[in-house]
Amino acid sequence: MKLPVTLQNAYEKNRLAHAYLFYGLPPGKYHNYVKHFFQLLACDSEQSPCGDCLECKQIEQLIHPDLLVLNEQNEKITVKKVREKIITRAELTPARGARIYFWINDISRLTDSASNALLKVLEEPPGEAIFLLTARSRWQCLPTIRSRCQWIRFTTSRQRPNSPLEALQNFWNETTPDDEEVAGWKQLLTGETTSDKISWSRKKARNFLSFLLACVHLGYTEPELEDSYKNIIEQRNLTYRLVPAILERLAELEQGGQPLLIVNSILEEIYYPEENQQWLNVI
Repeated sequence: MKLPVTLQNAYEKNRLAHAYLFYGLPPGKYHNYVKHFFQLLACDSEQSPCGDCLECKQIEQLIHPDLLVLNEQNEKITVKKVREKIITRAELTPARGARIYFWINDISRLTDSASNALLKVLEEPPGEAIFLLTARSRWQCLPTIRSRCQWIRFTTSRQRPNSPLEALQNFWNETTPDDEEVAGWKQLLTGETTSDKISWSRKKARNFLSFLLACVHLGYTEPELEDSYKNIIEQRNLTYRLVPAILERLAELEQGGQPLLIVNSILEEIYYPEENQQWLNVI
């Protein structure tokens, strides 16, 4: 398993940050990458991580005495849990190694009071601790928490559909959204509004993703477009490169994913494609 370049360089130069935010994947998809990262830091082997030593084996099973995991069971993360499992433990020295490792999985499950409690320890982190937060979208946590983490974006390797036009047409059904809804989506793509201003039901999120597919379709099949569509398509580079990502989000939505987080995650890929070189870890 390969670390993102930014993490690998920080590790080799001994310049690791005290907090990282991994984002871009559904919460249940991070386990192997998180465990690999912590094994790399804890393992003393020359070929770290070796996978065979006690440190590696215990981290693999999430039972290492210096590893604390919150939300392994996908429950709400309350302020009581943050205080008992993070703040209290962070004040102690490591039980065996050089560091204490904290993993907060799916930060969307933090309550407001828990977020504020976590912020305090991130503002004044103990020297021996490394915090790792994982999320579907980086926008689902407090801006103050986000600003105290280094961001590492993950995405799955995607194959271009065999028939992109067919894929677009299959998802753009006969039910056309009303003009007001389309106007809101245009404002979202031009930056005139933000996703938190829209109440995202599952149906609305599905229609928005289908609208994106339709924009891609129009960009390739309609040479004469009205200016509002033409500007959006060109400004946001809505090309076939985006089709696999949209289809992935549609599938995730059907599997019970949270509409707002899914919308935010696709907007991140649209708005920040330049991150591919510096931040993106394709897995």
